Amino acid sequence: MDLDCRIHIDHDRFKEVGEREKIEMMLDAIERSIKMMSKYKIIQGDQDILHGVLTEVRKKLINTTE
Repeated sequence: MDLDCRIHIDHDRFKEVGEREKIEMMLDAIERSIKMMSKYKIIQGDQDILHGVLTEVRKKLINTTE
């Protein structure tokens, strides 16, 4: 099964913020998409896997931009 999705990021704010906040905005948007997956019958286990990956990415990217 393929699932396409879009994420919403405030473009004007994105242009104005620094690199770290841009990363946070993108990761927050991806997290919102993961939370919405149950509407599209994506099983909880798959959502949990994606959320775990996102958590690890967040830790690594945020730490490298400090």
